[in-house]
Amino acid sequence: MEEAEPQFLYTSSIHGDETTGYILMMHLIDYILSNYGTDTAISELVNSTEICINPLANPDGTYHGGNNSVNGAVRYNANYIDLNRNYPDPKVGQHPDANAWQVETVAWMDYATNNHFTMSANFHGGYEVFNYPWDTWSKLHADDAWWKFVGREWADTVHSHGPIGYFTSENNGITNGYAWYEVNGGRQDYMNYWHNCREVTLEISNTKLLPASQLLSFWNYNYPSFLNYIKQSHYGFNGIVTDTVTDLPVAAKVFISGHDKDFSEVYSRNETGFYARPIYEGNYNVTFSAPGYYTKTINNVSVSKWTTTNLDVQLRPLTYDAQDKSVSSVLVYPNPSDGHFKLILPENPISPSCSIQIINTMGSIIYSSEVTRYSGNSTIEIDVPGLSNGLYYLKFNSGYRIYIDKLMIKK
Repeated sequence: MEEAEPQFLYTSSIHGDETTGYILMMHLIDYILSNYGTDTAISELVNSTEICINPLANPDGTYHGGNNSVNGAVRYNANYIDLNRNYPDPKVGQHPDANAWQVETVAWMDYATNNHFTMSANFHGGYEVFNYPWDTWSKLHADDAWWKFVGREWADTVHSHGPIGYFTSENNGITNGYAWYEVNGGRQDYMNYWHNCREVTLEISNTKLLPASQLLSFWNYNYPSFLNYIKQSHYGFNGIVTDTVTDLPVAAKVFISGHDKDFSEVYSRNETGFYARPIYEGNYNVTFSAPGYYTKTINNVSVSKWTTTNLDVQLRPLTYDAQDKSVSSVLVYPNPSDGHFKLILPENPISPSCSIQIINTMGSIIYSSEVTRYSGNSTIEIDVPGLSNGLYYLKFNSGYRIYIDKLMIKK
């Protein structure tokens, strides 16, 4: 069952001979499982995040020399195709390497489509740098400031745990991909452009096939950054988008005016209505839109570093006004009332639980109750003896329509 939380992905060794990440991801799995339930921070991270880890994305390349050893590992898959040049590219097109999509590529494309990843990282070897989008374009990503901030956090944390000289390539450990060298058909740009995911390429060891005796040291250099990067999937702003009438989840586009470009926007999920938008600190005007709903813009959404701004939004169906004008009111009697009155409800609900609210003339809800399992034209008794004399509004949400009627209290 899908939960209202960020989905996060780590994957390694799309190049079969770059194996440091393969072993470190195995170690990360063991670390999380071993510490869950005893380490508060790990337990909270697991409970609030759907974490997916694929240690080895190219087993044919890694075990090219035989199933029992990584000696003889090669960069390519069994068809001698570079899998990190085989993805659809935003600039070059669907087949930038002029090869058919490999079975591994199709499997990953299907996996990305069937999930809703907020952030991900793809581990490589042969260099030591945090390589952020774009790889194919010279233009900058909409979230370039955020990428530099997150990259700096990764590199600085590694520097504090590793030896002098480790992870200092390019700009002391971080680089824009295109500024380093152009890549077409890479997994990073594919995930960012077509799946609205924040994926980064991480080169974590100059030596591709690191000796076993050094692997534990590299784990100690990197594991705090592994955890910090997962936490970043929660920061920025997030929330749940629902229907004002049914309270059911809505799959909506979440777009930041004057900021988003090249598919950097995010989307709430069909099943839960949850969305997550990692972004650099600042104030943003956020627009929520979905087919069949009125668009809503929330201005000046404030975001700070390492914090989460919750922004739940309800969207009103385009059919709401027509429905509201075409149906009768809830029957309230006696009216005026001394606070004890009855309602005759006009229709069956379409959701298991419907609500009745009493609202004062200032718009404050002063009474709320759930109504369940009633049949059409059922009579409901309400007793609110503490109401002061005056005019109130009674609101009934059937799950399909909203009925509003006046209620006069006179004692």
